[in-house]
Amino acid sequence: MALGNESQDVALTASASTRRNVLDLDDFSAEEITSVLDDTGAMVEVLRRDIKKVPTLRGRVVVTMFYESSTRTRISFEEAGKVLSADVINMSSSGSSVDKGESLLNTGLTIQAMGVDVVIIRHPHSGAPYLLARHLPQVSVINAGDGMHAHPTQALLDLYTMREKLGSLGGSKVVIVGDVLHSRVARSDLWGLTRMGAQVTLCGPTTLIPLDLLSGRDELEEDHPFAHVDVDTDLDRAIEGADVVMALRLQSERQQSGFLPSLREYIRRWQVTEERLARAKPGALVMHPGPMNEGVEISTALAHGESSVIEEQVTNGVAVRMALLYRLCAGRGNRIGEPGPVLIKGARIVDPGRGVDAVGDVLTQEGRIASAGPTLSPSDVPDGTHSIPANGLVLAPGFIDLHSHLREPGYEYKETIATGTAAAARGGFTTVCCMPNTDPAIDNEAVVELVKRRAESDGVVRVFPIGCVTKGRKGRELAEMEELAAAGVVAYSDDGDPVYDHNLMRLALTYTLDLGMPISNHCQEHSLCPRGVMAEGWTATRLGLPGIPAAAEESMVARDLALAEMTGGWLHLAHLSTAGSVDLVRQAKNRGVSVTCEVCPHHLFITDEWALGYQGDKGRAAGPLNYDTSTKVYPPLRSQTDVEALIAGLAEGVIDCIATDHAPHEVASKQVTYEEASFGISVLETALGSLMSLVHHGRISLSTLVARLTVGPSRVLGPSFEKYATLEAGSPADLVLLDPDAEWTVDTRQFASKGKNTPLEGVSLKGRVTSTMVDGRLVYQDYGV
Repeated sequence: MALGNESQDVALTASASTRRNVLDLDDFSAEEITSVLDDTGAMVEVLRRDIKKVPTLRGRVVVTMFYESSTRTRISFEEAGKVLSADVINMSSSGSSVDKGESLLNTGLTIQAMGVDVVIIRHPHSGAPYLLARHLPQVSVINAGDGMHAHPTQALLDLYTMREKLGSLGGSKVVIVGDVLHSRVARSDLWGLTRMGAQVTLCGPTTLIPLDLLSGRDELEEDHPFAHVDVDTDLDRAIEGADVVMALRLQSERQQSGFLPSLREYIRRWQVTEERLARAKPGALVMHPGPMNEGVEISTALAHGESSVIEEQVTNGVAVRMALLYRLCAGRGNRIGEPGPVLIKGARIVDPGRGVDAVGDVLTQEGRIASAGPTLSPSDVPDGTHSIPANGLVLAPGFIDLHSHLREPGYEYKETIATGTAAAARGGFTTVCCMPNTDPAIDNEAVVELVKRRAESDGVVRVFPIGCVTKGRKGRELAEMEELAAAGVVAYSDDGDPVYDHNLMRLALTYTLDLGMPISNHCQEHSLCPRGVMAEGWTATRLGLPGIPAAAEESMVARDLALAEMTGGWLHLAHLSTAGSVDLVRQAKNRGVSVTCEVCPHHLFITDEWALGYQGDKGRAAGPLNYDTSTKVYPPLRSQTDVEALIAGLAEGVIDCIATDHAPHEVASKQVTYEEASFGISVLETALGSLMSLVHHGRISLSTLVARLTVGPSRVLGPSFEKYATLEAGSPADLVLLDPDAEWTVDTRQFASKGKNTPLEGVSLKGRVTSTMVDGRLVYQDYGV
């Protein structure tokens, strides 16, 4: 790839980078370190220009979160971002919500919801950057120093400085002297130097050398980079033949804590002086990560002499951080402006709308599918295209969810459009239809506009609102349906409740005939189950809980089908859960009734017995009855007989599509008794993994599954949505790349959704999304798959 303008291009290697975070150098290979150092050289060339500004990261947002004081690191990151034309925002704990008690994680989630691309964090507690990296899937995290643990960008600039002066790091001798015990710089330097083949000697007072490096290294594997690090407390001996001598900062509190008898003794034994440097190789380098205590770690004359490269370290720090920012953002597509071209090579392309299931390539350009099919020749691929190798992966149109509760406005403590759409992206969903049971309900133009604006500013994927059938979802009079249609709703529903009044439902089906949109009804006759909390049957009896009979759903399904047949209106039945409902729909479709229907992943994968503690093939967990409130959902989980009928209906095509009914809740609403708990399961991030079990067990084909997640829902929404369900050239580049065989264990701590309420916590699934694109922009990538 190239960086710069037409007259001054600089070659870069970052197009092959798939790294999301920079937390330490322990997971960097020698090849990746070399690539970073090569890109740093390119950035040095940029900094030497008269105009130190390139548009490479225009539209990117970088936030620095410094919970410790810093001069060099903070300023160099800020300069690095600005030279690359990123928008850089500096945040400190003082004056922010941290002063009001906001946790680090909540601060990070807030920043993620604002659409930030990169967070650079310095924190006094070891592991703080890892916490953010685990919970911010849409953000890249760079560790700018955490406690005593790591400082990877300082180590990389040290490596670059050494390589520029020595020509190669392999075989060089590097002496690190000083407070190794408390130095995060030393730890990261050790990883980097040993990876690159340098021989490292640590030197300093025994009280300031980690005990496990003084002894006990026999436990380390032979190929562990620390296994061959030398330790010598005599600097005069250690420095013999050194290529580089790096002094570490001695903090005054170390002396006060009893680690040293006196500062004078430290200077006498371990200060780097001209006399001691004479024992090193001719031309040996003197380095210091800064800030330096003048005349303590290094003599003043030597610190400012010809051997010192301390100022060059500072200069190189900007270039290294430019290279890392570039690499983390390269090929991810801009949030602002048109995304760059992307070539996905060698994937199994599953595009049911076109009847395609074959290995090939897909090229996206300017947010659309440029071509999809057999292997593309190099002449068909534009310069600057970001290439994604996809051998063994499946590429499909992005999934469409007809039924999701994003909770905004009114219930932001359960979910927001920002967190809900981030969860959708992780699940491979590129389009989400949000249900209107919000506060206020989506029953007028103003609320529709509010949702659309919030989706535009905070949403990660496409969001289309569904409007109410009745005003306020109260079931008394029809909402302003034409006004809602003009405002942008794509269907109507009072979901959470059915439209009880028979005549009102008839009028709704009739009134929408010329609007061309379906009425989606939640079929549940509450008078048959006024206190019901789970499926009526053996499990409810065993647990002593009031049940919901299948007839409560089926009687309402039968009524709605009769009204649809009478009026000719467009009926969509939400979340079918019983075998009887499938039979009723099958019969109605055979009669020509205009009806479509959906089923949820959990009704295809989980039965009511999970409330006892059952988890499929694992049987029931040992111990007392579980009363697992995460299994409480509306309509309820039912018997294996119902599950089998739903799977058959899905395979047959009686059931048109799969919809998640994603219903996130705050933890407190599920940490109560079963009867008090809220109905609902958080589904978006586990949908694919649970559904792939149907494919792996031979119940449906992969093509059928993809069809029910793409073509099926698009047809429910109407012809204008079919473009979102295909990889045909010219269509929007809404794509999902998945690994059908990736095995993973559900861990709700990793969820982007606020809702952690799922009975699948701790369950092993097979099949996972690796990347999601919307309009050609990469909105999610799982680097662990």
